[in-house]
Amino acid sequence: MNCAKFCIQIHQLLSKPRTLRTQADFLIVEPHLLKLLPCLSRFTSTHRKLFFLSSLTYETHAPRTMVSKDGGTAESVYFLLSGNVEFYKTQRGVRFKQNLLNPGEMFGDVSSTSLLSEIGRKRTFNVICINFCEFLRLDLDDYVRIVFAHDGSSIDTLVVLLNSLPIFGNSYETTLFNAARASMLCSLSAGEVILEEDEPSDRLFFLCKGKLRAVKTVSFLRSYTVGTGEGMPVPVVRPYQAGEALQFGEEVFEKELPVCDIEVGAAFPQLYLPEFLVLDPTRPRRANFWPRDLQGGSQNSVSGSDEGLSWLAPRTNIKVYAVTSVQLAAFPVKPFLKLATNEMMEQILGQMRSFDIDTRDLQERYMNSLRTLRGAISSGSNGESVTLLGETGEVEFDR
Repeated sequence: MNCAKFCIQIHQLLSKPRTLRTQADFLIVEPHLLKLLPCLSRFTSTHRKLFFLSSLTYETHAPRTMVSKDGGTAESVYFLLSGNVEFYKTQRGVRFKQNLLNPGEMFGDVSSTSLLSEIGRKRTFNVICINFCEFLRLDLDDYVRIVFAHDGSSIDTLVVLLNSLPIFGNSYETTLFNAARASMLCSLSAGEVILEEDEPSDRLFFLCKGKLRAVKTVSFLRSYTVGTGEGMPVPVVRPYQAGEALQFGEEVFEKELPVCDIEVGAAFPQLYLPEFLVLDPTRPRRANFWPRDLQGGSQNSVSGSDEGLSWLAPRTNIKVYAVTSVQLAAFPVKPFLKLATNEMMEQILGQMRSFDIDTRDLQERYMNSLRTLRGAISSGSNGESVTLLGETGEVEFDR
């Protein structure tokens, strides 16, 4: 079946009210969906069926139609059946092209962090049709519910996963069910980013399965000296400190360096608690962490308005991405703090110290790695000239 005939058939089937769409309809179109939309292969057959049975609709748009606007609220996920769309940004009236999508691709499925939070759930590009385009459109809320299992069916799964984590090892059954109801279960593939550095996050994540890595962007200075032999310029690398004045010939470059691996059971990102929320050593370890005198009042705006609650959504000091396929439990910070015990918070805060690494320590780690690599290359060169290529594709040495 060619594209035009399939689009007519899918249009007819999706014209049905949701209540009249059947699994038999889905089985008819699924093979053709996978051929025309390879991007759907990243989802399970169950996911694809739920897309079809929920808010999936067929749409066409004329050339120059604005599908999504920079700064607009993220409301839909799009699957491009035919035509091309362009991503661009406008700065001071100048249009900067960012990307061009072809048939079979999808867009609008916002970042992992934004999917798990209302913070940053905004579009960051304009998207416009270059020519006549055909789409399948899915409500973003349905996408989140289906892909991240954010509904009642995930409660039992979350209870089992949370119960397997050391942090919940001594929790009462009631606490586990309350934690499952307060959290969202999400699954991510290897390479996907959970948190971006220096972006606000109002969620506390617990790794239930898989492996994550925390990294941090660090700045260095590169200058060039004239080497021996043919006189090729040799870059000299050293740490850069914020505010340092640049000398002639120097340039700043950034490296994304590993902070630590995040293993099953760990929580992230780092919590920055205000002075009125501290561990009280005089209270039992299994007592509630949230102070009793704040349960019903509005002291420090904790139970009142959101004004003054920036500590509930701080900017993260690390970037976190999935090394393998992972499952996470994501909690809004305030509900978690209200159900946590002193014992749980003691473990979490202790474990989070690994994220609080000084930039200068990371710079020194990187410089040591360059010295080690240079020494290894030099010792095996038998006195011959050696070219050492770094990750930037350039020669890298330190003073």
